[in-house]
Amino acid sequence: MLEKIKLSLGITHNKLDTDIQDVIEACLIDLGISGVDKLIDEDPLVCAAVKLYCKAWYNFQGQAEQYRIAYASTKNTMAMAGEYSAE
Repeated sequence: MLEKIKLSLGITHNKLDTDIQDVIEACLIDLGISGVDKLIDEDPLVCAAVKLYCKAWYNFQGQAEQYRIAYASTKNTMAMAGEYSAE
């Protein structure tokens, strides 16, 4: 997933890989806390949520608040969807 996120952020070097990976992990933990238990890297919605989270975190194109809102909406939708819950 790291390469997908870097591409989404327009990052082509490896200098921030550790930091970006940490932010990805933070996002996955946040999703888990919210009740999203099925976190498959290849799932398009999981990947989209992580991209939104990372774009908010790094204030991508100065639009952090818009990405934060979009992430929260995506997270809430996933948390309410049965297919992303272990229950």
